[in-house]
Amino acid sequence: MGFFAARAPISEYEKRCRTQSFVADGHRIEFCERMESFQDTNEDILRDEGGKPWTPEFLRSDTFRSALQFHATNSTNSEVYQLGQIMELSIISAAYRSLGRGFYTVHYTYRH
Repeated sequence: MGFFAARAPISEYEKRCRTQSFVADGHRIEFCERMESFQDTNEDILRDEGGKPWTPEFLRSDTFRSALQFHATNSTNSEVYQLGQIMELSIISAAYRSLGRGFYTVHYTYRH
């Protein structure tokens, strides 16, 4: 069971997220954990400390794409790291769902 699914205290979870941070344009995008499920979901939990709430346009921005590249290189436990090992990130698109308090699930799909 993942740290988030175990409903760990938010203060402890926030500390855990701070181990890998990408900082640019007022955003501090942190990898928190890879989603665990019985299905192949291709999802991570990310946290953004500082930036405006995410929009679909933000996911297409250079800032977000740079954050994905950063985590695909540095956050070895992340789903985006695993995907980056087998394909170019340029063919991956992302969608998100807000969990509140700056936390987001990010779902990755392949562009055709």
